[in-house]
Amino acid sequence: MEKENHGTIPYVSLFYGLQFVFADWQLPQEKLESGLATIDNHYKTVSKKYGITQITPEGLINVLGYRKLQVGDTEAAIEIFSENVKRYPDSANVYDSIGEAYEKNNQLDLAKNNYSKACKIGEMNKDVNLSVYRKNYERVNR
Repeated sequence: MEKENHGTIPYVSLFYGLQFVFADWQLPQEKLESGLATIDNHYKTVSKKYGITQITPEGLINVLGYRKLQVGDTEAAIEIFSENVKRYPDSANVYDSIGEAYEKNNQLDLAKNNYSKACKIGEMNKDVNLSVYRKNYERVNR
């Protein structure tokens, strides 16, 4: 590490050491494309290896759902977003996301119901995206 000196090498060494030790922590992109079961398995493996409980993050499940939505597979998106609602029922975001999938699938009553839940939870939690949830609800409530 030619650009480092006696004062900086400990920080750089620590960084690279931690990066090496936890190299398998980050979910590889190709696993994201493999589906929720593969992602869940990754986090089970990480949990077992490091002796902690690491569950699949809400945001990662959402990314998977939105990828399905972007390619027009609304049924798969709804299934993934439904699982996210089941796992994270106190999150306004999960209801907003499934609302969007229902809206794209022209199931407007279900979209409206989920956008409404997103608004209620968002109000309670002072969610920064509350205005987005409200706009989505208003759009389907016309």
